[in-house]
Amino acid sequence: MQLILRLSWAIAFCIGLVLGENSTYYNPVLSGWHSDPSCVHVNRTFFCATSSFLSFPGIPIYASDDLVRWTLISHVWSRDSQLPGVSWNTSATQGGFYAPTLRYHNGEFYVASVYVVSIVDIDIFGVVFRSTDPFDVGGWNDPVRFETSWRIDPDLFWDDDDTLYVATSGIFLQTLDLDTGNVGNSIKIWNGTGGESPEGPHIYKKDSW
Repeated sequence: MQLILRLSWAIAFCIGLVLGENSTYYNPVLSGWHSDPSCVHVNRTFFCATSSFLSFPGIPIYASDDLVRWTLISHVWSRDSQLPGVSWNTSATQGGFYAPTLRYHNGEFYVASVYVVSIVDIDIFGVVFRSTDPFDVGGWNDPVRFETSWRIDPDLFWDDDDTLYVATSGIFLQTLDLDTGNVGNSIKIWNGTGGESPEGPHIYKKDSW
């Protein structure tokens, strides 16, 4: 299956070269429901992850060499053993995986997301999946779980000393240990301008800030 995916992606790439003189493209480039895209650029290839909510397999990963033609190459959640029994116990019609963040760090791909089991009982937890090869359908590992305190949209950021931070809606910032799933004390950064808490925070380092 992995070989077939690689061949299909290579064929799509070759077709793109042949048709490259045609600059017409359709927007959105990912048709259908692909909300909350998170993308990285690694070795001249763009990779994107999107929300999947209650769908299984979950959290699709797409690849493109030109940001126009995209190929579905794997799903982060592809087997029940990664989160045993979770889907069977999900009662929220608006449950499942929310707003994944895709990152590349030290040769590995990481996807952070939250899974909502129940909104009534406030049953939600964070997860971090990792893979060295996103083209491998079954290559995403069993995730590390972490506590989010009902906050969604986790982001991943590694500082220069390799400390890993998670920013979540609210907006809160805390450290995360990928070996244990333990999180540090939350620091509240900003509560928005009214109404619901601000969502989709992302932290980057630029010009030493």
